[in-house]
Amino acid sequence: MSQQQKEDSVLFSLRSLMTIEDERVRQEDEARRRSEEAKLKLQAQLQQSRRIDSVVRLAGGIAHDFN
Repeated sequence: MSQQQKEDSVLFSLRSLMTIEDERVRQEDEARRRSEEAKLKLQAQLQQSRRIDSVVRLAGGIAHDFN
């Protein structure tokens, strides 16, 4: 194998590794984004649940006062 062929082989291998690494980073970024979106959605649901619970307690207290 000539020196040029060896260099070409090394360059090809490096490019392949860089492509694989780029894809891995892209997948990790996508997973992190989906995780953050899910977290924000759950936080919003929790806040809504707490608001509803507060309204129910208030309504229960008002109903109790009228009885």
